[in-house]
Amino acid sequence: PISGPITANAWKDGLKGQVQQFPELYKEGECPLTVDGVNAPKMGELYKNEDLGNCLEEIGKSYSSFYTGRIAEKIVSTVQTLGGQMTLNDLSSHASEWVDPIGVDYMGKTLWEIPPPGQGVAGLIAVKNFEYVESLKDGLTSLEEKHGMIESMRVGFDVARKRIEDGAVIDAEEGEKL
Repeated sequence: PISGPITANAWKDGLKGQVQQFPELYKEGECPLTVDGVNAPKMGELYKNEDLGNCLEEIGKSYSSFYTGRIAEKIVSTVQTLGGQMTLNDLSSHASEWVDPIGVDYMGKTLWEIPPPGQGVAGLIAVKNFEYVESLKDGLTSLEEKHGMIESMRVGFDVARKRIEDGAVIDAEEGEKL
């Protein structure tokens, strides 16, 4: 069941935004992620996503379906419907890499993330900014401290959005600055 009003309202608002942004994906009465083809689930209402369940079951039997099978075809079709350039060859030629994580120390612990182009570096940048905010803690009100932490997250996401690139092509010196 949908657990609370925040989830229910966010789902309803998100669904409305998706339908407005991508009308070509949503046929009247056949909208995915709804309880009846039209409406988002309400608080306490049971939501069952059979399409997702079937996809996960198929991937569980053979992950290659995600890259070369029915699921890959559906992904590419949706991306192309929305104006994207992805092809079946893009998915079938994909090869994952095992990379060394990057981390920062915070409060006596090391926080680890996948390096760029992963977005986890946004959190690491924010955590390093948290340290600065905490160094000023004695001179800050509770509200100012919270504001500083929120701004730290904003900066982390801003840097990630503007500066994070594929690690295979980013300038090494630039990567070290992050």
